[in-house]
Amino acid sequence: GRLRARKVWTVLRHIGTDGLAARIRQHCASAAMVARWAQGEPDFELLAPAPLSVVCLRAHPPGLDDPGTLDTLNQRIVERINTGGRYFLSHTRLDDAYVIRVAFGNLRQEERHARGVTAALRSAMDDIEWRGLYCAPGATLNLDDKRGPCVARVGAASQQTEHGEHERVPHDT
Repeated sequence: GRLRARKVWTVLRHIGTDGLAARIRQHCASAAMVARWAQGEPDFELLAPAPLSVVCLRAHPPGLDDPGTLDTLNQRIVERINTGGRYFLSHTRLDDAYVIRVAFGNLRQEERHARGVTAALRSAMDDIEWRGLYCAPGATLNLDDKRGPCVARVGAASQQTEHGEHERVPHDT
């Protein structure tokens, strides 16, 4: 209790209530900018309204509709960006889908940081080798698997053909 109150007191003493209100408005404007960007990008989608300073979005390229594959792709995007160390993204689940969360809250954040996050999202999407991959129904994208990009889920099996495609195979009995 006291430690949190002291942090708030320190911020208010440093920038005042008007300064804090201005920062909050800037954070909401940055989130709105990222939300508009996601709505205009063909490979991304906004998954929830963003009236405050948090944006929930995900990569969803046209033609890639398998939920497990989409979850893995978005997880890889978050990992790629967070590993870079410049930005930190979190994630959550909405309607059982893995969702990227972009939150603005640092007192030193500026509009350029929102532009940087959108550039990082686009770059991560472009860097991850997912285009042209096909995963059979019941298989998920796994970019780290040495057997191939698609791995069967529990209860389903697939094998990679000589052309890189996957087909379902029966379980061993």
